[in-house]
Amino acid sequence: METRNIALFGIFRSGTNYTRTILEWNYHCQLTTNLLGWKHGFYPIIAEMSVLDYPVADTIFVTKNPFSAIDSLFNYFQTNGRNIIASKEWKQFLRKRFIIYDFSQQHSPQYRFSNVVELWNCMNWNFSSVQKKEFSSVHIRYEDMLEDVILTANSVAEILNLQPRFSVIDDFRIPSRVTRNMGDKQCQSDEDYLTNKVFDKTRYSSKDYYQLFDTDDIDFVLNALDMDLVRHLGYEAEIAAAQKILEPS
Repeated sequence: METRNIALFGIFRSGTNYTRTILEWNYHCQLTTNLLGWKHGFYPIIAEMSVLDYPVADTIFVTKNPFSAIDSLFNYFQTNGRNIIASKEWKQFLRKRFIIYDFSQQHSPQYRFSNVVELWNCMNWNFSSVQKKEFSSVHIRYEDMLEDVILTANSVAEILNLQPRFSVIDDFRIPSRVTRNMGDKQCQSDEDYLTNKVFDKTRYSSKDYYQLFDTDDIDFVLNALDMDLVRHLGYEAEIAAAQKILEPS
């Protein structure tokens, strides 16, 4: 059975490693993070007369709703700190200059954004704009993967014509532990995909990430978001929930 090579994109902490694990465990495919440079970087514009060319490979990009994404980025920056230059203080982290880079290479080029909301806007706009007649580009919302992983994964597989590794649905495999940051490492066993930490998705289902935001923070995010992009990615309900928090009680 041929193993399909698929380019994977998404901002930091958007669920790319979880997505890779689900799809590689259950379908004949390999999700590659450096096929077009860097999975956390922009999908490149390659000019017609360039010596470079786009590889003929389907693309998957993963998003997380803006409030959950910002919460995840802040927690990651506090505990890990790699790849990000920003303030450690929450209010400044949310509102001030935000820079990302590839820590694994010396003198890495950097992407600079006015704030972390602009990162969410700019990068997800770039990912969602990819349309090529030679291949397909598929959007996966991390929230959908958590709510109904089998339905979401099978929908992606149908679009990309991925062949299942399982013969019956009861054999569909779902990780119970937090996934590793794998890069493009070839994973030979389950342990190559997983950490020892138990995965608890209730932080997302119960929307605990809102605990980080006071009403001024929520208002700042709502005013900074590109609402056309929000609607395009299907996050209207999340924005409505945030707006409801701001309503007088």
